[in-house]
Amino acid sequence: MRCLFLCLVMGGMVAPVSAVCGDMIAPAPIPERMGRADVVVVGKVTSIEEKTVKAAPFWGGTPVEFKIGVVKIEQQFKGQKGVTHLKVAFLPPFPGGTRISRPATHLAVGQEVLLFLTKHPDESFYLMPMYFDLVEKQRALDFDKQVTMARQCGKLLAEPEKGLQAKEATERMLTAAMLLVQYRQPPPYLTGKKVRWEPIPVEQSKRILHILAEADWNKPDPQLGYQLSPQALFQMLARPGDDGPRIEGSTEKFVENAQRWLKANADRHRLKRWIAEK
Repeated sequence: MRCLFLCLVMGGMVAPVSAVCGDMIAPAPIPERMGRADVVVVGKVTSIEEKTVKAAPFWGGTPVEFKIGVVKIEQQFKGQKGVTHLKVAFLPPFPGGTRISRPATHLAVGQEVLLFLTKHPDESFYLMPMYFDLVEKQRALDFDKQVTMARQCGKLLAEPEKGLQAKEATERMLTAAMLLVQYRQPPPYLTGKKVRWEPIPVEQSKRILHILAEADWNKPDPQLGYQLSPQALFQMLARPGDDGPRIEGSTEKFVENAQRWLKANADRHRLKRWIAEK
C-alpha cells in the first residue's frame, strides 16, 4: 500500500455564532456529516510540523496561518482508498484565551480522532468546516458509538443501490437521507458561483422518493435527528436547480400536502444533483 499525504485545512468556521453567548450548536448527526464529507477516517496524530501554512479558510476570505499535524489512517469509511496518512492543518488556540475559544479544533501528538473531511475548492487539501467534523477519542464519551455509526453509513454509501433496497426500513431511510444530503447540499463556498444540476439515475430517484413517501413523518428515526427528518429531507427537493415541489402552509398541512405530492410524483419526478463548474 503506497503512502500518500493529503492536506486538510481546519477551515473557516472557528466557532458557531451562538458560541458568542456561551452556547454551542448541537453536532449534526453522523449520517449528515457522512453525506456531505468527501473523506471520513479514523486515525492517530503522529507528529506536528513546526512550519505553518497559509491558506484561505473554508468560508473564503483572507488567508490565515495553520499548523500541520500528520495523522496515520487506521480505518477509512469514505473516500479514496490506498491513502495511509493525512496532513491535517488546524488553527492553534488563541493565546491567553482572550477571544472565543475553538472547541476541539487543535491537534496534539497521540490523539485518536474521527475526521469528516471536505475537499478544498481550489487546493489539493481538505477542510473541516464545523467543530464537530473532528471527534477526539479522549474527549468524546461516545467515540466508539460514533465510529460504529460512521462505519455503518460508509458501507451503505459504498453500495447505495443495495442500501436503498435493504430489508430493514431504517437502512433504506438512512441511505436515502445521506444521498439527499450529498446530492442536494452544495458546500457554502459555492454560494453565488456557477453550479450545474444533473439528473441522477431514474431508478435511484424513484427509490429515494418512495422511501421518503413511506417514512413515518410523525416519528422520525432518532439516528437521523430533526436535521434529517422526512420534513427536512423533503424541503431539499425544492432547492435551486430543481423543479421540485413548492409547498407552503401550517405544519399539519405541509406534511399532508408533501406526502400527497410524493405519492403522486415519486415515479415521474427526477431528482438532480449539484456539480461544480470548473
